[in-house]
Amino acid sequence: MKENDWMTRDGATTLDLPTSKSGKLFSQAYNYCVDNWCVESDDDSLFQDYNSACGKRYTSTSEQVFNALTEEDLVTCHGDEALCMELADGGSDSLDEALETLEEFDDLKNTPSTGDFDDIVIEEESGTDIVFEEESGPVGAFGDPHITLWTGKQYDFHGACDLVLVKNPSFQNGLGLTIHLRTKFSKMWSFIESAVLRIGNDTLELKGSKDEALYWINGEFQGDISQGIAGHHVEFETLSTVSRQLVVNLNGKEKIILKMFRKLVRVDIVFPTKESFGSSEGLMGAYPTGEKLGRDKTVIEDINTFGKEWQVLADEDMLFRAGEGVQAPELCPLPDVTAHTLRSRRLGELSITEEDAKLACARVSPNFFNACVFDVLAINDADAAGSY
Repeated sequence: MKENDWMTRDGATTLDLPTSKSGKLFSQAYNYCVDNWCVESDDDSLFQDYNSACGKRYTSTSEQVFNALTEEDLVTCHGDEALCMELADGGSDSLDEALETLEEFDDLKNTPSTGDFDDIVIEEESGTDIVFEEESGPVGAFGDPHITLWTGKQYDFHGACDLVLVKNPSFQNGLGLTIHLRTKFSKMWSFIESAVLRIGNDTLELKGSKDEALYWINGEFQGDISQGIAGHHVEFETLSTVSRQLVVNLNGKEKIILKMFRKLVRVDIVFPTKESFGSSEGLMGAYPTGEKLGRDKTVIEDINTFGKEWQVLADEDMLFRAGEGVQAPELCPLPDVTAHTLRSRRLGELSITEEDAKLACARVSPNFFNACVFDVLAINDADAAGSY
C-alpha cells in the first residue's frame, strides 16, 4: 500500500492524490472526504447535535474563481499561489475586493485618499520614512505611534527604542519633569508599550497589558499612590476591563494622563501651560511653537532624523525600572517598510477593511478620527479604536 495517498473507508483501496493544487483544495478534496469519511449516523457521531452533510456535493464557486486566475493576478499576489487561493476561497467578489484594496493602499501611501481620509498623508522616503500628519487635538503620544507637537500637529515616528517625549529641567523652579516612551515593533509598525513620568526624583511607570494594570510608583509594583509623586496628586481610574489610566494633577486643570488599552499606552498632557512646559524639548518640539529642534537647538525637518535625535542616550538617566529592547549607544531601528511588504500585508490580512475601521472609530473625536482609522488598519484590529 502506498503511503500518504487517499484511502477508501474500508482501507482496501488507495486513491491517487490530485496533481493540481486546486484539486487538493476544492471539489476533489471535498468529495473525497464526504464519500469516504463522512459520519453517516447519529449513533456514530461523538457530537451531541449530529448534523449530517453526507451526500452533499461540492457546490462552491471558489474552484472556478481560482482556475480563472490570470498570470496578471498571480503577479499581483507576488507569485504566491497560496495567497491567491485564500482570496479565491471567498469567491470572485472577494478577489476583486482584495485587489481593489491593494490598489487603494498603494495610493494611500503617496497621496491623500478620499472621503474621511482627506487629512491623512503617508509618505515613503528611502524605503523607511512613513509620516502621518493631522492638525489639532490634545498633545502627547498615542497609538501606532502618533506624536503630537505642542501646536496640535501630529506625526509618526516608527522607531523601536526608548524615546524622550518631553523634558523640562526648569519645571517648578528646577524640580524637573521628564516623560520617556518605550516603543516596540509589532509586525511592520511600532507601538508605545510603556511610558514613565518623572517629577523631581519620583517616577510613575505604566505598561500595556491585556489582563491587569501594570504600573509602578518609584519602582514598586502597584505601590501606594495616595501620596502622589513629588507632591502631585495621582488618581488611578478603571475605564473598562481592558483600559485603565493614571491621572497626575499638576495645577488645576493641567494634568498628565498615562492611559493603557490592552497593550497600547498613550500619554496626554491636558491644558499645558507656559509655567510648566515653557522650556520643554523632546519629541513634542519647542513650547509653544512645536518647532522640531534637536538637542543643539537646530531645526530638524526630517521626521526620522528628528525621532532618532530624541532616543534616550546612554548618559541619560534610565527612568524605566529596567532596560529592555534597543538601548543607546545602539541606534534606534526603523521598520523595513517597502511597497512589497505593504502590499503583501494588505492582501494577506483582509479581516479589517477601511469601512470596518471607520465604523470602529465612529464614536472617536474628529480630532482623532483619522489617526484611529489609520491605527485600526495598520494593527489590523478593530479593538485598537478603544485606545481613543
